[in-house]
Amino acid sequence: MSSGPEFGELNPPVIIQEDPRACLSACLLSELPDSTKSESDVSRVLIDDMLYEEGFGTGLYPARELDNSTRKLGLSASYIYDAREPDIDEDTRVVERLAGIDRAIRNGQKVIVAFPKRREGEAPFLHYAVIKGFDEEKNGDGVVVLDPSDVDGGIERPSWEELKQYVTPSEDVPVMAWGISKAGKEEVATETIEEPGLPGSSLLAEPLWTAEDTGKAIPTGTDHPSSTAMPTFGISAQFNNLGGIVLSREGEYPKGYPRFVVPPQVKELSLGVFGHLNMLPFPNRASAQAAAHLENTYVQAGIESGGEGAGEITEQEGLFWLPATKFNLEGWQHTGLGISSRQAAAGLEGRPENDLVRREAAEHKIKVAITEQTGADPGDVYLFPTGMAGIYWLNQAMIRAYGSVPAVQFGFPYTDTYEQGKYGPAYNKNENLIDIRDGNYGSLRELVESGQQLRGVITEYPSNPLLATADMDRIDAILRGKAPIVVDDTIGTTFNLDDGKLPDGVAARVTSLTKFFSSTGDVMGGSVIMRPDSPHYKRLKRALDEIYTDTLWYEDAEKLAENSELFPGFMPVINANGESIARWLSEEQTGAGRPLENTYHPSVTDTEIYERYMKEDGGHGGLMTLRFNDPERAFRFYDALRVTKGPSLGTFYTLGCLYTYLAHKPLVSVKKFGVTPDLVRLSVGIEDAAELRSRFEEAFDSSAAG
Repeated sequence: MSSGPEFGELNPPVIIQEDPRACLSACLLSELPDSTKSESDVSRVLIDDMLYEEGFGTGLYPARELDNSTRKLGLSASYIYDAREPDIDEDTRVVERLAGIDRAIRNGQKVIVAFPKRREGEAPFLHYAVIKGFDEEKNGDGVVVLDPSDVDGGIERPSWEELKQYVTPSEDVPVMAWGISKAGKEEVATETIEEPGLPGSSLLAEPLWTAEDTGKAIPTGTDHPSSTAMPTFGISAQFNNLGGIVLSREGEYPKGYPRFVVPPQVKELSLGVFGHLNMLPFPNRASAQAAAHLENTYVQAGIESGGEGAGEITEQEGLFWLPATKFNLEGWQHTGLGISSRQAAAGLEGRPENDLVRREAAEHKIKVAITEQTGADPGDVYLFPTGMAGIYWLNQAMIRAYGSVPAVQFGFPYTDTYEQGKYGPAYNKNENLIDIRDGNYGSLRELVESGQQLRGVITEYPSNPLLATADMDRIDAILRGKAPIVVDDTIGTTFNLDDGKLPDGVAARVTSLTKFFSSTGDVMGGSVIMRPDSPHYKRLKRALDEIYTDTLWYEDAEKLAENSELFPGFMPVINANGESIARWLSEEQTGAGRPLENTYHPSVTDTEIYERYMKEDGGHGGLMTLRFNDPERAFRFYDALRVTKGPSLGTFYTLGCLYTYLAHKPLVSVKKFGVTPDLVRLSVGIEDAAELRSRFEEAFDSSAAG
């Protein structure tokens, strides 16, 4: 690949890359030791649409400007090519996603991607991406332009005069181009680039971490955030007492995690349909009935007091509505079955119908992505509007399959998983769900040997927030086939957990697709995978089939499918960063005389058990939790920590929270399990590990003084 001259004293400088073989391509570049590949190796242009070669993604990139290394992001030329089949006009969306990926990895990572196309009867237009530091000496960003002359065959080469309308680099940003004539380069503008971006990309370098950011949407760049900024101890404590109202900004409806804080679009839809904000919409009657369970059992039975008619369902505008009472709001949170912000927005726009054709196409892509990671048959994958909805319906299927006998919660779980005990056949939660949250195998053995019938044992890989991993082989041996095991792999991820290493007693896996699978934080979703090797498979799958209705909104399905393309590329970086940061925290910041009492992460917590079920090429994930020797210092550290802070986890940008304040009320209710108010939970993203470490060091230093 030949390199043309740099042109005079231009600002920005222009580097010309002439290569008529330019193909549809995208490569993510990051750290590969220089000794591993020579420049000539890295410089090869792969134009034969092979998927990979020696770890490289199919693509085109210039090693002379980007000679560090390469890492595939799961986006190959073959994918882009397939997206351009006749009658499928996805090219713009594909490239915007790739450009967004670039924005998402600007701290030390490097992307080349450009995808021009000329539609019949229209002027040429150009999509482009910004890359970080492709010219290492200048340490600047840069725009890469791919000549469209070889795309679609025979498209005439545009002049620079035409192209510069679409490329407006900022000052000191070099421009690299393939097949572009030299004419007119002196006229390149120096305006700010406004390239398509992945929601949350700005949070990598500019996190929402100060008190002034309170209530801002997480991620930025979307109308459908799944979190909101809660950047201080004070705000977290207020949220525990007052809920979402503390997140209001300038009279706007507060944003938050959509199961905890009803999205603004849903409130607007309630206002439009009923003239007030206090109605909760559900996609079908079964979902509304599920959410009304507390009103229709605890309240109607006189165990709790509620409003008259609060459990009654109103059908209006194709949706099924419940009054927003205390108990129905709990149902909204615990079941995760309410409509999404995208569905509410469609209702506001007069588009109430779910496009089932588009949903089916998107769901096929989602299931393919899941099966590629797990080896499951697509027919054994069930999709839900949230991860909690998957847990809710799987719990109901277990009740249907095994009758009115309790399940066991083994190990400390995410809060709403434990709350499923309220949604069983008995009024008494303790009769629906037996509490072994302390992970005591002896207690489980005593229970089974007592003759107690069980509908299942529920556990996590690993647990949230203390990252403990249950020994599923040991649980299976105790149960001796008498009950199925259900494992929530949201934190471990389908990328890291090896399905083939699980015991046959594991009948189902449940995943929140909102988290790592999607990674951007701009869509909710969940899945359940049934495992055919389990002796409980037929019985439990039959029960789930009898009650399952797909209520996923098509636009959410499309967003999940789109985001899932990022998952195979982001997870290796998240794994590496998580392990690097956890190791540093454990070795240098934990112990007597140091800030931390404990660092919890699968690389240092229950590691032997975690790795027993881990894929050979998997990792330990990005979630970790810190316990401080001085609880008050934890709050000072949190306030000073320069990362985005708010509910949720599994985003490609680092996200922190004071977990106990957000998930448990009263705070003392979980103290006996080691879940104390001073825990700082961190979900590490794809930022440069050294940069993250420096931010943590700053917060440690700042928090040292009382």
